[in-house]
Amino acid sequence: MLKLSYNKLKVISRQTLTGLWSLTRLHLDHNRLEFIHPDAFQGLTSLRLLQLEGNQLQQLHPATFSTFSILGHFPVSTLKHLYLSDNLLTTLSQRMLAGIPYLENLSLHGNPWTCDCGMKWFKEWNKNSPGVLKCKKDKAYPDGQLCPMCFSPKQLKKKQLQELEKPTCNSPTISTSHRAISPEDTESDLLTTDEFRQPLGNISLGLSDEHGHQVDLECLVTEPRELTSIGWDYVNQYQISANVTLTLDLKCAIDRSSYERLWRLIAYYSDVPAHLRREIMLSKEPYTSFKYRQDVERDALYYTGVKANIGADPPWIMQSSMALQLNRLQSTSKSVRLILSTHMTEVMEKESIRQQRRGWVIIESKNDTRTIQAAVVGSPAEINCSIHSSGNESVKWMLPDGSTLKTPYNNGDKRLSASSAGLLKIKSVDHSDSGVYYCIAQVSDDLTILSFRLTVEESSSPPPGGEGVTEPITGFTGGPFFLPCVATGSPDADIHWILPDGGIINKWVNISRLSVASNGTLIIRQSQLSDNGYYKCVAGNQHGMDTLATKVVISRPPGLLPIRKYSSSPQPAEGVSTKVLVTNDMESSGDNEPEEFLEKVLPRQVDLPSRQRVPSVGIRRGHPFRNSWRRPATPRRRV
Repeated sequence: MLKLSYNKLKVISRQTLTGLWSLTRLHLDHNRLEFIHPDAFQGLTSLRLLQLEGNQLQQLHPATFSTFSILGHFPVSTLKHLYLSDNLLTTLSQRMLAGIPYLENLSLHGNPWTCDCGMKWFKEWNKNSPGVLKCKKDKAYPDGQLCPMCFSPKQLKKKQLQELEKPTCNSPTISTSHRAISPEDTESDLLTTDEFRQPLGNISLGLSDEHGHQVDLECLVTEPRELTSIGWDYVNQYQISANVTLTLDLKCAIDRSSYERLWRLIAYYSDVPAHLRREIMLSKEPYTSFKYRQDVERDALYYTGVKANIGADPPWIMQSSMALQLNRLQSTSKSVRLILSTHMTEVMEKESIRQQRRGWVIIESKNDTRTIQAAVVGSPAEINCSIHSSGNESVKWMLPDGSTLKTPYNNGDKRLSASSAGLLKIKSVDHSDSGVYYCIAQVSDDLTILSFRLTVEESSSPPPGGEGVTEPITGFTGGPFFLPCVATGSPDADIHWILPDGGIINKWVNISRLSVASNGTLIIRQSQLSDNGYYKCVAGNQHGMDTLATKVVISRPPGLLPIRKYSSSPQPAEGVSTKVLVTNDMESSGDNEPEEFLEKVLPRQVDLPSRQRVPSVGIRRGHPFRNSWRRPATPRRRV
């Protein structure tokens, strides 16, 4: 056991735990951990307990807790007890938990979970893993325990994670008294990671049966969406035997005539699969291929003598036995979908496991990552995709029009540029720049994406037609104004406000008298006449956006005279002579001028009351008054 609790650790690197091959229990709780290297536990095949409670973790790579890999492609963890409570995690990868097959205890409470469509798999996992998820026992909490709860969206806050019923993702809507929003207006069309993932490989199938039907197919093999089962066991103190059952999707292009022949050959096997056994090797070049024959014992009820000549890349797909089934619902006359199930076993040396190196990549997605932006036509925009990887990453951007650019990129007029570090710059945005930008990063077979949404508006004014505007707000100068913007969406919407002068503020950027509250309300303090105009609320998340404009009318309070402004620079004296009348008993220039001339030069001044000095009785400084009261003289007595 190694206990490093209550320290100030911030990072667990690839080398931190190197050499601790027999470590079974590791306590890293109550540190300041923000990042764990995805290969930090690689080779620690004896590790059973990992305590990470009370840290500052916001994001985890799906392979973070793996201690070895099957075929160098499927990460597996030997952990049985994992404690992640009281961190800053908002979501969890389904692949991560699928790679921990013998997990017995999982602690997740005390994290700000986002309960959207990214967590819809969790309830099914919890159902299939009874008793694994643990709640904190404490009488201070309702029901005497604290379970993982949703922090957002607002409508699901404090709902227990394991009780979620098909959480959804949808576009935000700003609620007002006169706007009706139908459910279909909020459906999301965001692309998923699986839609960007490259095929796992390819496979060729030469199928035939005892009735003389024959068809040849060339298919792409997609990544398995989930591992049906995965397990491992010790062969001896030096070896581990790992096994995994995979279900792969095959996408096969086909013409009409071939589709009809395939239908006659494999239509029986849309409800149940045809089980095939490997026989002899047919070739090694240009790729390895084998001959397969249907297993008569397993398919006694639906036996048609199916034979298959199969060649695949990667070759580990061709195991000693496999099952082939027609996916009738997703097949068409131009594209056939088949389901290939196979079981594989690999015996690995512990020493070789310790030397394994996986390529990995992760796009930073923390609580302060700005994935939603708003801009005004003609202004610049920057989207920052912060990438961490094992090295040699490939970075691409998919733009709202569907085009893809590879970094580094700089177009001819330099309006659009993208650095290899993940920074996308638009010099001057237009309406056509609105939409979703996908940052796609890949190292080897590890791929990840992060979507960003940019909304471009003409100004803060509402669009023509009278829609997207609410009742005006009126008031007087000097007082505060509160402009609400109540938006509902999943996940919660980010709120931006476009000002009458084209400026934009949000929770990250405020200006002197204007700020955005945590609930999206725009606050104007010490209002001025210059604050008059339209203010537009832009509410957005990765799945969509909504806008609402509010007109602010500010006037002076009744009876208040306008304040006269005086210039700070010297001003000419119009209609008034600058000559000064000098009265002096001594002879000087102008003494002999007639009185009427002086009156013409200097207009008569209004007589001001003479300033009289008021005695300050009781003040000690200054000369005493001469008329102050004195004690009368006392006559001397004669002696």
